[in-house]
Amino acid sequence: MAAKQNFPASLWALANRYLHGQGVPKDEAESVRLFTKAANGGHADSQCRLGVMYSNGEFMKKDDKKAVEWFEKAVALKSADAQFNLALHYMMGRGVPRDTKKAVALYQMAADQSHSIAQCNVGMFYATGEFGLPKDIPKAVELFKASAAAGHSDAQFNLGIHYLSGQGVPKSGAEAVKWFELAAANGHADAACNLGVCCLSGIGRSVNTEQAVVWLEKAAKAGSADAAEYLKSAHQQILKEQTAKLKAQSTPTAAGASATAAAAAAAAKNKPTVGASPA
Repeated sequence: MAAKQNFPASLWALANRYLHGQGVPKDEAESVRLFTKAANGGHADSQCRLGVMYSNGEFMKKDDKKAVEWFEKAVALKSADAQFNLALHYMMGRGVPRDTKKAVALYQMAADQSHSIAQCNVGMFYATGEFGLPKDIPKAVELFKASAAAGHSDAQFNLGIHYLSGQGVPKSGAEAVKWFELAAANGHADAACNLGVCCLSGIGRSVNTEQAVVWLEKAAKAGSADAAEYLKSAHQQILKEQTAKLKAQSTPTAAGASATAAAAAAAAKNKPTVGASPA
């Protein structure tokens, strides 16, 4: 009923239902129509959603200029998602002349509204001193922590790297492993690879080559370029361990050797010497 009265928020909700086929037949065209109507009514989320659709060519012809127009409208309404997406377009020069200064300013605006990906991006700029920002490791770590706490895997991975190296935080293998595990659980291939290396080398945990192989295989499947090389090292290490175990099992202990010698001596007493006649 509210949607029929053209309330933008209700149109947005109905548009999403048509987009995903929730309670109504799935209809992308109707969804786009409703998003557009809500966007024209000043609904920031609908404006941003249309921008994403034009940017990706989703349910319509790809058009970066139209995407930018919708993002700008939503940015005027302080949409963090629109700030982030418009920053991306300025950073890449899509639909607008490339302008890294504007991009960074928009990323910072979104980060100030707790947009986790923007927080991670700005953290990277502070960590490297790129795009006009001063190198500031403590500030980078602060942003990574905020983004990581929101579940962003790149930030979790970056935080793990900082704990591993001790940059901006106390050096801790255990903390590094904790953040790598969280990132790997979110599908981060390089984090899974680093976990495999930690298992191989005993960083933040005891050496466990079998577990290293598990992580490195996951990393390789997820696209980590380094994982395959580390897998070779892991398999070689496992082979060495297995060879050492086999050697240990096949070598008699000192007590066992003495018992064997004693048994042989006792048996010799019961054997006739060469040329002796039987009794």
